[in-house]
Amino acid sequence: MLSYKIFLTTIALAFLFLSGAGCSNNIPPISEFDFEKTGNITKNNSEMDPDIWNLIFEEPGSPALSVYLNFNELSICVTNEVEEPCVPDEFEQGARARITGKNREGVVSVDKMWILE
Repeated sequence: MLSYKIFLTTIALAFLFLSGAGCSNNIPPISEFDFEKTGNITKNNSEMDPDIWNLIFEEPGSPALSVYLNFNELSICVTNEVEEPCVPDEFEQGARARITGKNREGVVSVDKMWILE
């Protein structure tokens, strides 16, 4: 009977440990942004959709990669250290930028874009 109680106690403790019950979560969250690249923003590129902004960037061994950029009401643009909501109609063709966001099948939902001088 004692070994049965030890068995049940062990199972209960294992469940609590694995479920994280009663523990503070000191583990930092996984970044919600999986895209962070620096490149040039372009629109009306002959190979891309003419009305959508793109980021053209490079990675070692893979020059001239590109992704579509999706800006929404939460997208923030930083120019000269001033943060404002992004206004795509005001972007300059070919501007150098660093972008963070979520990449889903070649479309990046932009969280933040820094215009680099």
